[in-house]
Amino acid sequence: MLRKTIYRPFLIIGISGLFLLISIRCKTIVEPVQTIEFVYKNISGGPVELTVYHKRQLVDHQPNLDEYAFVIDDSDSIILSASGSPFTSPFGSHISEDPKGDSVILVFNGNKCTTYTREVGNGVFRYPDYQEYTSNFFSANEKYLLTYLIDKEDFDRSIDCN
Repeated sequence: MLRKTIYRPFLIIGISGLFLLISIRCKTIVEPVQTIEFVYKNISGGPVELTVYHKRQLVDHQPNLDEYAFVIDDSDSIILSASGSPFTSPFGSHISEDPKGDSVILVFNGNKCTTYTREVGNGVFRYPDYQEYTSNFFSANEKYLLTYLIDKEDFDRSIDCN
């Protein structure tokens, strides 16, 4: 009788410990999805056409082409949302080989163009060029707001469109 009462507590502790170990090892780590609202505000003094390109060709395989070409009047803005895990980038995926949204052309007055590319990482593809960005910007939340001002500097970089 004494033997039966001694092994039961140890058996219960052993089985409980085994379940605890299994539950700890089976935890799934889920990376948070980062959502960014990119605001593009035009303060250049005239309307600007913002067109997103894919390998320097207009993204035409999308169901709604107008989602990739925008006319932003002076003092107006557009908001584009992007989500990704663990992070995202403007106009497409965080994967550098992903061809979606790899370049953007700003057209001023119908004849002056400024081109920004993800490969070079300039202009709209460069986080420090956004107003709210700081070096530790992406450390606190999963939802962010970044504003890019299309201004005289963008116009001064423009060349005649071909």
